[in-house]
Amino acid sequence: MNRKFLLLIGAAVVCAYACLLAAPASAGLPVLKDQTAAMAEQKRIMEEKGRAALKAREWIVYLTAKGTKAAGETDVYVFGDGTTMESKGLSARGYPVSNITVTVGNDGSVVWETMKTTAAEDKAFYRGELRAGVMAGTVVLKSFKGQVSTSYFSSAASQAPVVKQAVVEIKEPVEKKMKEKPAPKEQ
Repeated sequence: MNRKFLLLIGAAVVCAYACLLAAPASAGLPVLKDQTAAMAEQKRIMEEKGRAALKAREWIVYLTAKGTKAAGETDVYVFGDGTTMESKGLSARGYPVSNITVTVGNDGSVVWETMKTTAAEDKAFYRGELRAGVMAGTVVLKSFKGQVSTSYFSSAASQAPVVKQAVVEIKEPVEKKMKEKPAPKEQ
Protein backbone atom coordinates (compact mmCIF):
# COMPACT_ATOMS: atom_id res chain seq x y z
CA MET A 1 0.00 0.00 0.00
CA ASN A 2 2.86 2.37 0.64
CA ARG A 3 3.96 1.88 -2.90
CA LYS A 4 0.56 2.88 -4.35
CA PHE A 5 0.41 5.83 -2.01
CA LEU A 6 3.85 7.06 -3.10
CA LEU A 7 2.90 6.66 -6.78
CA LEU A 8 -0.29 8.62 -6.19
CA ILE A 9 1.60 11.37 -4.36
CA GLY A 10 4.23 11.45 -7.12
CA ALA A 11 1.56 11.76 -9.84
CA ALA A 12 -0.15 14.55 -7.90
CA VAL A 13 3.15 16.42 -7.57
CA VAL A 14 3.86 16.08 -11.29
CA CYS A 15 0.35 17.33 -12.16
CA ALA A 16 0.65 20.25 -9.76
CA TYR A 17 4.04 21.19 -11.19
CA ALA A 18 2.69 21.01 -14.76
CA CYS A 19 -0.23 23.23 -13.78
CA LEU A 20 2.13 25.76 -12.23
CA LEU A 21 4.22 25.89 -15.41
CA ALA A 22 1.14 26.28 -17.60
CA ALA A 23 -0.50 28.98 -15.44
CA PRO A 24 1.95 31.83 -16.21
CA ALA A 25 1.70 31.14 -19.95
CA SER A 26 -2.08 31.49 -19.97
CA ALA A 27 -1.93 34.45 -17.57
CA GLY A 28 0.59 36.15 -19.91
CA LEU A 29 -1.70 36.17 -22.98
CA PRO A 30 -3.41 39.49 -22.26
CA VAL A 31 0.00 41.11 -21.74
CA LEU A 32 1.19 39.71 -25.08
CA LYS A 33 -1.94 41.03 -26.80
CA ASP A 34 -1.29 44.48 -25.34
CA GLN A 35 2.34 44.29 -26.38
CA THR A 36 1.32 43.17 -29.86
CA ALA A 37 -1.13 46.07 -30.13
CA ALA A 38 1.56 48.51 -28.98
CA MET A 39 4.06 47.04 -31.45
CA ALA A 40 1.50 47.27 -34.26
CA GLU A 41 0.85 50.91 -33.39
CA GLN A 42 4.58 51.64 -33.29
CA LYS A 43 4.98 49.94 -36.69
CA ARG A 44 2.11 52.01 -38.13
CA ILE A 45 3.72 55.23 -36.83
CA MET A 46 7.10 54.24 -38.32
CA GLU A 47 5.46 53.50 -41.69
CA GLU A 48 3.75 56.91 -41.60
CA LYS A 49 7.13 58.52 -40.95
CA GLY A 50 8.52 56.52 -43.88
CA ARG A 51 5.75 57.77 -46.17
CA ALA A 52 6.39 61.31 -44.95
CA ALA A 53 10.09 60.94 -45.85
CA LEU A 54 9.08 59.99 -49.41
CA LYS A 55 6.12 62.37 -49.76
CA ALA A 56 6.36 65.00 -52.50
CA ARG A 57 10.01 64.16 -53.19
CA GLU A 58 11.82 63.68 -56.46
CA TRP A 59 14.88 61.47 -56.48
CA ILE A 60 17.44 61.50 -59.27
CA VAL A 61 18.67 57.92 -59.48
CA TYR A 62 21.56 56.37 -61.37
CA LEU A 63 20.68 53.07 -63.05
CA THR A 64 23.16 50.27 -63.61
CA ALA A 65 22.15 47.21 -65.63
CA LYS A 66 22.87 43.84 -64.00
CA GLY A 67 26.19 42.50 -65.21
CA THR A 68 27.67 45.90 -66.05
CA LYS A 69 29.94 48.12 -64.02
CA ALA A 70 28.97 51.53 -65.36
CA ALA A 71 25.91 53.62 -64.59
CA GLY A 72 24.12 53.71 -67.93
CA GLU A 73 21.22 56.08 -67.42
CA THR A 74 19.56 58.34 -64.94
CA ASP A 75 15.90 58.48 -64.03
CA VAL A 76 13.72 60.56 -61.76
CA TYR A 77 11.44 58.85 -59.24
CA VAL A 78 8.58 60.99 -57.99
CA PHE A 79 6.71 60.08 -54.80
CA GLY A 80 3.47 62.04 -54.91
CA ASP A 81 1.51 61.92 -51.68
CA GLY A 82 3.68 59.24 -50.06
CA THR A 83 1.51 56.41 -51.38
CA THR A 84 2.34 56.62 -55.11
CA MET A 85 5.48 56.45 -57.23
CA GLU A 86 6.24 57.52 -60.79
CA SER A 87 9.32 56.80 -62.85
CA LYS A 88 9.79 59.64 -65.35
CA GLY A 89 11.85 57.37 -67.60
CA LEU A 90 9.32 54.55 -67.67
CA SER A 91 6.32 56.89 -67.88
CA ALA A 92 7.55 57.81 -71.35
CA ARG A 93 7.37 54.09 -72.20
CA GLY A 94 3.76 53.71 -71.00
CA TYR A 95 4.25 52.70 -67.36
CA PRO A 96 1.69 54.46 -65.13
CA VAL A 97 1.96 55.99 -61.66
CA SER A 98 1.46 53.17 -59.13
CA ASN A 99 0.68 52.69 -55.45
CA ILE A 100 3.55 51.76 -53.17
CA THR A 101 3.73 49.57 -50.09
CA VAL A 102 5.89 51.06 -47.35
CA THR A 103 7.46 49.12 -44.49
CA VAL A 104 10.18 49.93 -42.01
CA GLY A 105 13.17 47.64 -41.65
CA ASN A 106 14.61 46.56 -38.30
CA ASP A 107 17.42 49.07 -38.82
CA GLY A 108 14.97 51.95 -39.37
CA SER A 109 15.36 52.03 -43.15
CA VAL A 110 12.24 52.81 -45.18
CA VAL A 111 11.46 50.03 -47.66
CA TRP A 112 9.02 50.61 -50.52
CA GLU A 113 7.78 48.27 -53.24
CA THR A 114 5.53 48.61 -56.27
CA MET A 115 4.59 46.97 -59.54
CA LYS A 116 3.61 48.74 -62.76
CA THR A 117 1.90 47.26 -65.82
CA THR A 118 1.63 48.82 -69.28
CA ALA A 119 -1.31 48.43 -71.66
CA ALA A 120 0.86 45.93 -73.56
CA GLU A 121 1.17 43.84 -70.34
CA ASP A 122 4.86 44.67 -69.80
CA LYS A 123 5.65 44.76 -66.07
CA ALA A 124 8.09 46.65 -63.86
CA PHE A 125 8.82 45.53 -60.30
CA TYR A 126 10.53 47.96 -57.93
CA ARG A 127 12.02 47.51 -54.48
CA GLY A 128 13.76 50.48 -52.93
CA GLU A 129 15.27 51.40 -49.59
CA LEU A 130 15.77 54.82 -48.11
CA ARG A 131 18.60 54.72 -45.58
CA ALA A 132 20.56 57.68 -44.25
CA GLY A 133 19.18 59.93 -46.99
CA VAL A 134 20.21 57.61 -49.84
CA MET A 135 17.67 55.85 -52.06
CA ALA A 136 18.85 52.51 -53.48
CA GLY A 137 17.21 49.40 -54.86
CA THR A 138 16.32 47.17 -57.78
CA VAL A 139 14.00 47.42 -60.76
CA VAL A 140 13.09 44.32 -62.78
CA LEU A 141 11.45 44.75 -66.18
CA LYS A 142 9.56 41.80 -67.63
CA SER A 143 8.18 42.10 -71.14
CA PHE A 144 4.97 40.44 -72.30
CA LYS A 145 7.19 38.09 -74.36
CA GLY A 146 9.02 37.00 -71.20
CA GLN A 147 12.29 38.92 -71.58
CA VAL A 148 13.63 39.99 -68.18
CA SER A 149 16.14 42.72 -67.40
CA THR A 150 17.34 43.76 -63.96
CA SER A 151 18.85 47.11 -63.03
CA TYR A 152 20.10 48.55 -59.77
CA PHE A 153 19.56 52.17 -58.79
CA SER A 154 21.02 54.59 -56.29
CA SER A 155 20.46 58.27 -55.62
CA ALA A 156 24.08 58.66 -54.55
CA ALA A 157 26.40 59.03 -57.50
CA SER A 158 29.18 57.62 -55.32
CA GLN A 159 27.25 54.37 -54.87
CA ALA A 160 26.47 53.96 -58.56
CA PRO A 161 29.32 52.59 -60.65
CA VAL A 162 30.81 55.51 -62.52
CA VAL A 163 31.78 55.59 -66.18
CA LYS A 164 35.49 56.25 -66.57
CA GLN A 165 35.99 59.99 -66.53
CA ALA A 166 38.25 61.74 -69.00
CA VAL A 167 41.11 63.83 -67.65
CA VAL A 168 40.96 67.36 -69.00
CA GLU A 169 44.19 69.28 -69.36
CA ILE A 170 43.86 72.95 -68.57
CA LYS A 171 45.75 75.07 -71.07
CA GLU A 172 46.73 78.67 -70.74
CA PRO A 173 44.73 81.10 -72.81
CA VAL A 174 46.31 81.93 -76.17
CA GLU A 175 46.22 85.67 -75.39
CA LYS A 176 48.42 85.18 -72.32
CA LYS A 177 50.99 83.26 -74.37
CA MET A 178 51.00 85.99 -77.02
CA LYS A 179 51.80 88.66 -74.42
CA GLU A 180 54.67 86.65 -72.98
CA LYS A 181 56.30 85.99 -76.37
CA PRO A 182 58.93 88.49 -77.31
CA ALA A 183 58.22 90.49 -80.42
CA PRO A 184 59.93 89.19 -83.57
CA LYS A 185 63.20 90.97 -84.39
CA GLU A 186 63.20 93.02 -87.53
CA GLN A 187 66.21 92.87 -89.74
